[in-house]
Amino acid sequence: MKKSLIVLITVAICSVAFAAVQLTITVPDQYTAQVLAAMNTLADTHMTLEARGSSPNPADDFDGRWDFRIAPKDPAENNIQFAKRFTTELLRASVRLVKSSEENQRYREEVSQIAVPDVNVPNGIIE
Repeated sequence: MKKSLIVLITVAICSVAFAAVQLTITVPDQYTAQVLAAMNTLADTHMTLEARGSSPNPADDFDGRWDFRIAPKDPAENNIQFAKRFTTELLRASVRLVKSSEENQRYREEVSQIAVPDVNVPNGIIE
């Protein structure tokens, strides 16, 4: 049996047909230990996924940040199960980053429509 770490990730993506997408990621034998070591090192740490765009029109720039943790390898998990869960969590964080950015933009646009409080009080109110 080949020692390569093969991770099958099934990610449900809303599409017209509501089809599932399967991704196969193969890590060559010579890099398996290095990849698993990186995943084990990062597991249970505070991670931040941040993305910013730079376009001629700054209003169109993407700007998002998502903080998350991935639980460490459970003793009941084998390396393939752990790698699948780790990769799934990274993809999930990416989707949450985009959704969070969209919601923050929606919020800013809605708040910008609210009139600023008017606290002007005439000086003659007290003589």
